[in-house]
Amino acid sequence: MNSTFDEIRRKTLSQTNTEDEKVEVNQRHLIDKILARYSAEYTFYRELMQNSDDAGASAAQIRFYGKETPKPNSKIDLTSKIHRVVFRNNGMPFRGEDWNRLRKIAEGNPDEQKIGAFGVGFYSLFSICEEPFVISGTESMGFYWKGDQLFTKRGNQPESKEEGENWTSFLMDMRVPDRMPDFNEFGKFLARSLGFTFNLKKISVHFNDFTILQLEKKVSPSKPLKFSSKFPTKSKMGYFTLDSVETSPISMTLTKVDPKKLASYGGNNETETLMLFLRVVNGNLKVSLPKDVIVEMERSTKKKPPSKTSIQLMFLSSGEKEMSAMDNPIIKDLAPFPDQGRIFIGFPTHQTTGFSSHLAGRFIPTVERENIDFVDKFLQVWNRELLLMGGCLARIVYEDEMLQIAKSHETAIPKDSHSEDSREQEVLDTVRELLETRAIHLSNFFEIKFSTPSPIVSQMIEMGFFSGFPVISLYSSHGVVPANMIRLPEESFKGFMKNTPVLLKNTMKECAETIKKLEKYGVIKPISAEDVILELQKRVLTESETLALLTWMLQLIKSGRMTQQLHSNLFESLIFKSNNAEKPIQLSQIRYILNPKTIPSDLPQPIDTLPYSVSKQFATQDLQMLNRHWTEMTVPTWASFISTVHSVELTTSPHFSEKILGVLSRCTQKSMELSVGFFKDKDCIVTNVGMKKPSECYFKSVKLLKFDDLPMVVDNKNISEKLLMALGVRTHVDLDIIFERLVHNKTWDHTQLVKYLASIHSSGQLNAAEKDKLAASSIFPGSIRTPSETSYILETSYNYLNGRTKEVKGQEKFRANQLFIPLEMFYELGLPIIQWDGKWRSNSDESKLLHSIGLQFQIPLATLLTIATNNEMNSVRKLAVDYLIYSLKNGEYKDYNPNTVQQAFLPIIPMANSKETQRKPLECYADPECGVMGFPILHPLLRENARLLGVADHPNGDQLIKLLKDSPPRDGKTATLQFEYLATRISQLNRNSLQNISFIPIEEKNILVTPNGCYFKKEGDSLGGEFFDYVDFGEKANSFLKQCGVKDEPSPLELASIVVNNPVEFYNKGGKDQYLAALYMIAANMSSIKSNNSSTAQKLIERMKTAPFLLATKRIPAGAQLTIEEAEREEDQLTYQLASASQISLIDNGVFLKIFSPLYCKQESFLEEFYRSLGSRWISEQVNEKFEVKGGMPEETKRTQSLRDLILERAPLLYDNQKDNIKHDLQFITTTLKFYEYPSIEVKRTFLPTNAVKTQSASVAIVPAAKNWCFIMSKSAELDYFDVAEALSKFILKKSNLQDSFLWSSLLSSSLSVLEKRGLPVDRIINVKQAVAAKIAKEEERKAQMATGMTQAQEGKNIQLLKNMFPQFDEMTIKEVLRAQKEDHFNKALEKLMEMVQNSENGHRGKEEVEEKKPEEKPSSSSSSLFGRLSSWIGGSTPVVPSVVQQAPIPPPPLTNEQKIQKMKNETLPREFNNQLSQSLQRAIQQCRSHGKETVQSHLSVQKVTKSFCDITHGQSLKQAARVSDIEMFVHKSMDPEQILTTYSQPIRKFIVLLKELAQIYGLNNDAIHVYLDSEGPTIAFNSNNSLFFNLRYYMSLNHEENRKEALTYWYLTFAHELAHAFVHEHNSDHEFYLSSFAGEFISGLFNKFNSNLPNESSN
Repeated sequence: MNSTFDEIRRKTLSQTNTEDEKVEVNQRHLIDKILARYSAEYTFYRELMQNSDDAGASAAQIRFYGKETPKPNSKIDLTSKIHRVVFRNNGMPFRGEDWNRLRKIAEGNPDEQKIGAFGVGFYSLFSICEEPFVISGTESMGFYWKGDQLFTKRGNQPESKEEGENWTSFLMDMRVPDRMPDFNEFGKFLARSLGFTFNLKKISVHFNDFTILQLEKKVSPSKPLKFSSKFPTKSKMGYFTLDSVETSPISMTLTKVDPKKLASYGGNNETETLMLFLRVVNGNLKVSLPKDVIVEMERSTKKKPPSKTSIQLMFLSSGEKEMSAMDNPIIKDLAPFPDQGRIFIGFPTHQTTGFSSHLAGRFIPTVERENIDFVDKFLQVWNRELLLMGGCLARIVYEDEMLQIAKSHETAIPKDSHSEDSREQEVLDTVRELLETRAIHLSNFFEIKFSTPSPIVSQMIEMGFFSGFPVISLYSSHGVVPANMIRLPEESFKGFMKNTPVLLKNTMKECAETIKKLEKYGVIKPISAEDVILELQKRVLTESETLALLTWMLQLIKSGRMTQQLHSNLFESLIFKSNNAEKPIQLSQIRYILNPKTIPSDLPQPIDTLPYSVSKQFATQDLQMLNRHWTEMTVPTWASFISTVHSVELTTSPHFSEKILGVLSRCTQKSMELSVGFFKDKDCIVTNVGMKKPSECYFKSVKLLKFDDLPMVVDNKNISEKLLMALGVRTHVDLDIIFERLVHNKTWDHTQLVKYLASIHSSGQLNAAEKDKLAASSIFPGSIRTPSETSYILETSYNYLNGRTKEVKGQEKFRANQLFIPLEMFYELGLPIIQWDGKWRSNSDESKLLHSIGLQFQIPLATLLTIATNNEMNSVRKLAVDYLIYSLKNGEYKDYNPNTVQQAFLPIIPMANSKETQRKPLECYADPECGVMGFPILHPLLRENARLLGVADHPNGDQLIKLLKDSPPRDGKTATLQFEYLATRISQLNRNSLQNISFIPIEEKNILVTPNGCYFKKEGDSLGGEFFDYVDFGEKANSFLKQCGVKDEPSPLELASIVVNNPVEFYNKGGKDQYLAALYMIAANMSSIKSNNSSTAQKLIERMKTAPFLLATKRIPAGAQLTIEEAEREEDQLTYQLASASQISLIDNGVFLKIFSPLYCKQESFLEEFYRSLGSRWISEQVNEKFEVKGGMPEETKRTQSLRDLILERAPLLYDNQKDNIKHDLQFITTTLKFYEYPSIEVKRTFLPTNAVKTQSASVAIVPAAKNWCFIMSKSAELDYFDVAEALSKFILKKSNLQDSFLWSSLLSSSLSVLEKRGLPVDRIINVKQAVAAKIAKEEERKAQMATGMTQAQEGKNIQLLKNMFPQFDEMTIKEVLRAQKEDHFNKALEKLMEMVQNSENGHRGKEEVEEKKPEEKPSSSSSSLFGRLSSWIGGSTPVVPSVVQQAPIPPPPLTNEQKIQKMKNETLPREFNNQLSQSLQRAIQQCRSHGKETVQSHLSVQKVTKSFCDITHGQSLKQAARVSDIEMFVHKSMDPEQILTTYSQPIRKFIVLLKELAQIYGLNNDAIHVYLDSEGPTIAFNSNNSLFFNLRYYMSLNHEENRKEALTYWYLTFAHELAHAFVHEHNSDHEFYLSSFAGEFISGLFNKFNSNLPNESSN
């Protein structure tokens, strides 16, 4: 096929019988629509300034002129409108080739060093004027139009010079007079444009020849900027090589007036002069391109690529920033810090650089010169490579400036500089702060951010800034250092990391984003453990640094980040020197930590002890976490160190010795015991005779014995006697010597001996061996009361209990443990007491000594209980018990346990038939009430102390139950007393145990029964009295029995068991009424019987189903020979008998009961349900009815129709309150039940249990037929509404009864008025009649809809869309057409309706009449036209903001001919009008263009219009975000463009694809389409000066991403709506006319899109 195309083309181009035709261009359209339409402001000024710079001009002037020349001294008004603009420059006059190029479009400057590439820049002048005029040198050229063609004419003029210079001037008369550009914005543009000009140094602005603004740039001689050979110099593809870099300081001087303070022409108008200082850095590049790239670039740009070029940036240092007028809006933008700079292609573009510098170079732009070309395959590589070199140049500038900061730091702040002089240190800190500020500015200046509109720019610059370079330098605590050597600061490292560079505080704060980026890529890291170890290995730490390091290590340990290896490395690496140490020590050699509470820190310490100045900063547990091997310096270890290392000082210096012994005096007993051994053989004790060993010394207390020749210890309050005793200092003379010298001396008695020894004992000087010897000696005289000695103990023993002393004289000597203390109580109780001179004090030192060697202070419990039990004297026993109580109250006799006492020592109240007078504590009780049970009771005098003695108030539950079991009461009186007592103790009893004990007496039967075996008596007859035992012991006693399980009456299960197993006996003894009451009880509790899972209950239930225990009624007819009718009038006799459930019928039909007289249950629903659960059946289930018709054929008569109507009319009342009992619903009887009449009907009934048969005539019946049911009526019988009601209730209800038949017969037989008077809802009958019909119709409609395969929602949506598109068809017609389609319902129906429109004579289905149009109206599309309603739908439900009114280029012709209007009413529009209309629509589409501005401002306005769907125009304030797939994207000024583009990238691209498809349908240029996103408001789209804007928010919220056809339809009409605003601003009939015209004109394209595939997004 490809070769076929080639052949056809060859033949076509080689034909000789046809003429060649050149392509013609409409120059006016070309210039208006393309060349003069630039998106940026001040475009033609930029082009003229660029030409001036290319022409070598050093100065340029922009002169604005009003309509008239101002008069002298008239006020200067900068707001007056401009009629002429003159641009002048003093560059080289135009040459011949320049004049020739000026009149040629797209023939750019071939000079490769010039910016102009496309040859269309000059034509930007046509954006403000129609016919520009140019004067240069001695020639001039004018432009003028002939039709749509542009012509020029050249002329000559005398050469003129001003101030010795030739001026080239461009004269532009404004097409539409307008105000001068904004003063500040225009000035800002000029200042920014002057930044990178090579020749142009000065530019001024004049208003009616009055200078209002002047900018002058002065450039100092350039200096080479040297850079490291390690820096990269080639771009990625090798297109560019950096040859050299030079920097030129420049100053920009601004002289301007204040527009608000202008006076008059010729008056005194003040001016202000401001300056800006910065540097332009120029990178000279060598260009080396592949041949294919050169060819392609020359083809695109019409000039060869240069062999050399340059890249330039502006840099503003911190110092230059301080000197410049940065607050002036005009010159500030030249140095945009902290904002982003712009890309300069000769002059500034829209594109930002990503950092705070402007960047200029030979970038190749798009045609409008506002953006860099990243689309062309070859040009985009050139641009990317050049951007890389821009990043490289920025890095060189950065590193050079950082190098200057480094030099300043090294000069001002020497290495390791730290001054003790606070003033000098303050100066150093100030210098460091200034240098840091300078470095912060530098880092922020070159911080690369997201560039707009294209992010590629910042990406390439950032790549060039970092790629190939060494690690970037930063300013740190140690000056300028490569970033990978700098660490992030952390407070915990500050105290010991002195040699590691860290970022400074202000740098971290002010350069947060840069630091974050470097940290992300791993350039800057936090301080690591390896950094710490590296620093520790290089130096010895001070004591304070060691403290800081240990604090950091503790944090690591607590956070779980300390490994064993790291811990080991840190301890091995850390060497520190204590403040008082002579040499440093390794941390791993430390073993001990000091506790100053134990050992003072000012005393000598072993070298392996951590300095206390360090350890005191940590808690003990923290020190253990730092090193679990560190232990507290113990006194024994320290004592060993002192006794060896400082032995000489210990034995020669009393002061040193006393300090050491003072420490030992304060330590623990164990430490003291371990330490004293180091000092026992040392002469370390200060005595009255010098330094002595401890064993050679005595305490001063020994002097009491008057031994004066002993060395005595010198008193020292810091040295304890405890320590001296532990060391071996002697406290007393040996006991043998004392015995020898003193005891045998008759002047000493035992009391004096005890007092002396007590003084020794109290001070701990009497050792255990000496005490044992004393205890074994029988040296203490004592006395005991003899039995013959008269006792004078009175009834009260208070004095004895109070501890009165008894003085006795004893001749016999005893050991101490054989005697009691000398109390009169002990003596009276017959116990031996010690002889004691003077008053006995139990808390004296003497008593303590005697107690320690065995003297008894308390009577042993066993001895006391023996006295209380066995003493012959009652008074002594009483005294013993009183003493026991007294002692127990005072907390003595802790071993007293009433549970283990074996002596019966407690007196009790005498008991009948018993001689016992004493019992053990557990054998008697305190409360006399329990005596009724036969238990012993404690003597009343002891009752208040019963609990103290361990006597319980009452026996416990087990004891009571045991008593009932072993000795139950045999008579009612005893039982009553015991049961009343037990009622008070019921909470202590185990009632489950009592239920199985037979302890309740039945006196009449002389038996005992369990609580479960009897019941409480009631007034009157008790149910089943012959079968159950009933008791009554009084209210209180009964309450006890009730708790034990005695019930008020037999349980249902018990009752049922008796009745079922003995029905005849129970009936005979109780009679019918009692038997019926029993059945009632059983029936009421049948559910609980069934829920009982015991085998007894389950067997009983089965027995109940077959046992003949149910009471049945039998009717005995009044006359056996009477007819049925006669029998019904007679009274029947009733008999009763017992039968099983299966033998008894349940009556739900009185007729059947009369006819067959079966055994039946009493007609109570409660009882019937019980019988039914056991197997009884309804009589209607036992009777078989068979209807037979007699004679003739079925007929539908007025009678049947009348009855049917009546039943259907009253049906709502019949069904009322029967919700859960309905067998056949209203729809069933409406559609299925047929009514017929027969001559007669006969019914034959058979009673199935007995097969008895009865036959009689019937008036009505309902019988089944082949496909339905028949309601048959007897002609011969009178219509009985009761029979009708009975037949209906059986048919309609699941279960009917006699009451239903009676009620329904009343509802059928009574009139509506009567029923209404009875309060029945008659209105519902009328409503339901209609509802039934509607329900049937709805059901048929639902079935028809389901047959289509569409859901109800889908069908409804499709009908609405088609209804809006084809309003001439009614909804039923559209629904029929839609349902007739078998597949693809919407599209097929759409085609069918289109076909119907074409086939219709007037395009309408109905007979709608078109309203007569007024003569002055245009042909209008009414609301019933093809797209009228759809446009109304778009405007009504989703209002669209109207744009500014734009006059249509070709309005529709006015219709003044009456006949022509009348013809248009009834026929289609004339062809001429259609052609003109079509041309107008096409021209309006061609007028649509790009917005061309970075922002969209529309202030809130209100339009008063009639029937408008968007009366209020919501203000828009949009800014440009980016260009996506050649479509400009805008966002609300409050939004972040970068975030929006990232978050909504997918829906943005899908929306653009959709809009491009629709633009293709309408033939719109893509430049006319704009997408925007706002946060709120009703605006879906708007037309701004023929630029169309569409809201992404509505596209997303309407879920149009998922529904392509709906989206195409919706936005197709939105396009039509906004295009119509090109003709009419308001929403009126004119606007609707144009909307419908647009929509109808291009509808075929929309239908084609419906059937096409979704285009690939990448292709757009």
